[in-house]
Amino acid sequence: MVKKKIKDSSVLWLIKLIIDSTPSPGIPIGNLASQIFANLYLSGLDHYLKETIKCEHYIRYMDDLIVFGDDKDKLSEIRDVIRKYLKSLKLELHSKKSQIYLSANGVDFLGYKVYPTHRLVAKRNIIRERKQLKAYLKLIKSGSMAWSKLMCSMQSWFGYSMHADSFYARRSLLAKFNLLYEGISP
Repeated sequence: MVKKKIKDSSVLWLIKLIIDSTPSPGIPIGNLASQIFANLYLSGLDHYLKETIKCEHYIRYMDDLIVFGDDKDKLSEIRDVIRKYLKSLKLELHSKKSQIYLSANGVDFLGYKVYPTHRLVAKRNIIRERKQLKAYLKLIKSGSMAWSKLMCSMQSWFGYSMHADSFYARRSLLAKFNLLYEGISP
């Protein structure tokens, strides 16, 4: 697949080096090339599902994908189509993550809990941020860390959390550490 798109032998050599840089199958997590490979490998699946199967509610980011629908049998068929397509690429669905869920209960996807009507930050991410904030404040108090580092971290988390219905979660997090009146706003 890569050779069909890229002809430059130097670039192909580098790609081979990246692919072979890990002992286990796959591309190292965090490697920017993995984004390119995910899009290259799964672009055909995107087109197939949207254009041929006519999936109206399909989202994919890297190797995470989600299909929404009202018909459990149709969703099961779509999962089988995806499984077959991936098999042709020598890939496979994660057995525990490729389940059919009632969307009214919310579906974990990319760090969010996605519902038909809204999206929330996953609880585990709020807990992780609370722990990190507590640790950072301890470091600031000891003089080992500057406020600017905390501010950068908080702005990053706010940027992520603002893609969900999270105003009260952000406000609660700030209030817990008495940061609401320190010039930080949710």
